Amino acid sequence: MGEYALQKDELTTNILKMRNGAAEQMALITYYGLSGYFKSLMAFGRKSKVTKDNLNVIKEMHRILKKERSLLDFILRNIDKVDVDAATDVVDTLDDLNDKTVTYYYNVMDDIDDACEVKEENRGIRPKKNFLTLTESSSYANQVVALMENESNLKSFLGYEDEFWEFIRPYKKSINVRLDEMAGMFYAIPIYNPDDTVATISLLVPEVVSLDSALLAIKIYEEAYRIYKHLNKPYKSSKSEDMTLRLKYENDYLSSKAVRVLN
Repeated sequence: MGEYALQKDELTTNILKMRNGAAEQMALITYYGLSGYFKSLMAFGRKSKVTKDNLNVIKEMHRILKKERSLLDFILRNIDKVDVDAATDVVDTLDDLNDKTVTYYYNVMDDIDDACEVKEENRGIRPKKNFLTLTESSSYANQVVALMENESNLKSFLGYEDEFWEFIRPYKKSINVRLDEMAGMFYAIPIYNPDDTVATISLLVPEVVSLDSALLAIKIYEEAYRIYKHLNKPYKSSKSEDMTLRLKYENDYLSSKAVRVLN
């Protein structure tokens, strides 16, 4: 069995472990949440925010784990189509977030239990989080859905004319590398005529296999398009960076796609 197949098998195994572990997590959260509810009911009464928060914990974790399952199922369904390294990074991110989320909710329930023991309701007030859960942020769903993005999707999103894509085709190279190490190697630069007008373009773009690679590719294509619009004219690259199109891609395009394909 080749290295790629081994990586894919390992990724599949990790996803299945996370899915199976979610059922146990939900059972434990439900058990401790209901136990805390009855303790709080006796200590502070039915109308207490602390009493009600035990049930909130159960409801919130149920929604979170349901969302996590839908994300993991999406990756499993497309395991033969996604880039294994990129998918592994996303699954690791989801796993880390799950650990952080479960730890937070256990701490909430521990605080409620302590409050019931000493009959001090304020000690059971939920502390603020320093992170967003799966149901509070669309960024995780965007990362998952972006695993199925490709250059054709970016072309459709960008909406540049066919003549531009045909023009850059002979001059464009693309490679798949880990962007945390090599993001700075990608470029779109003008090649000048002797009179300092633009003759053509040289560009190296990342292969689109993840959210980060898609965003970087958009940045490179934007610059390439600006250069293209200055063929046979002088051109100087702007030092200011415009994030508008990349934010639209992530916050509008991908978020809308995530709602469609995950639900």
